[in-house]
Amino acid sequence: MTAERYHLGLGESGRLKLRATALLAEGGSERAFEAAALLHDAARAEARALLTLEHPTPEVRLASAIEQCACLVEGLDPVLASRAWGQVLEAAGRVPEPLSVSMLTRLKPRYFRLESAFGGALRKSPLVARHSGSLELLRGRERQRYVREAGLLLARFPGTPWLWWVSCRIEHLQGRPRAAWDAIQRACRLEPDNGHYDAVRLWLMPRVVPPKQVDAYLSEAYAGIHHASPEVCLVYALNEMELVRRGPSAGTPRLERAFEAVLQGRSRVPAESAIGQYLRAAWFLLSEQLKGGEPTIDLLYRAGLGDLIVASPVATRKDPFRLLSQQVTQVITRHAA
Repeated sequence: MTAERYHLGLGESGRLKLRATALLAEGGSERAFEAAALLHDAARAEARALLTLEHPTPEVRLASAIEQCACLVEGLDPVLASRAWGQVLEAAGRVPEPLSVSMLTRLKPRYFRLESAFGGALRKSPLVARHSGSLELLRGRERQRYVREAGLLLARFPGTPWLWWVSCRIEHLQGRPRAAWDAIQRACRLEPDNGHYDAVRLWLMPRVVPPKQVDAYLSEAYAGIHHASPEVCLVYALNEMELVRRGPSAGTPRLERAFEAVLQGRSRVPAESAIGQYLRAAWFLLSEQLKGGEPTIDLLYRAGLGDLIVASPVATRKDPFRLLSQQVTQVITRHAA
């Protein structure tokens, strides 16, 4: 039965690769992206197939690692392919050298061609390489050049989720939330297990979807809150808290769901980390609200965010939720995963 599930998983990967190949043959940027997404799906199918085996041999592990890396190489994702290449090298070290050399014959030159092409492209895109987390600091011609560099990189490597995150930031700063939403959707399509991208998508959601659909998105997010990343738990809670501030409708249930999300997030992150401190602050604010009290700035001090308070304008210190929300927005939207 185990072997059967394993071969079914390999069959799923094979079908995804065939569909990707057909799309690439048709040409066009949209089909190129969809093909890249299918190849990423195929890599994950290969990984799932390996997990169905109780005791895979070193040779099987290496073969799986090679296929996963090859899918990401063909999917034009040098970033995730580089991580997969590391897994290939780790698996190859457990196989006799003559066999590992033979098994790597096809992948090795393909991987290094992609790595070299990406490295060359980055050298021609110095602003993207240096300022991916500080785009706000660029002005005028420098920002225009950054946008051009990012566009050229994305055209060459449309399977790279990090570049779609860069595109999301550009669109957001240029006041195009819908385009930013589309870009982060693509990043999540390519790397659905990346909690940071998912958190950015959840943060953007109320800004782009019709108000009547916001609750549907939040319900979907809450359904998966027990295995969501700490960032997603935090953004979900802040979204629910913001809706309570706008109107009393279903206030207590919203706060209770937000509180559960915060508890889930705190269980998965070190308390001393930045996200851990923000979750603790949200926990203090929600606890006070659920008791019927009015949260004060002292709660942020107690959460360890005194440095945030003293660096903020005095006028903003009257609203601890807004201060926390603005800080989380900066961390979520400015820093890469």
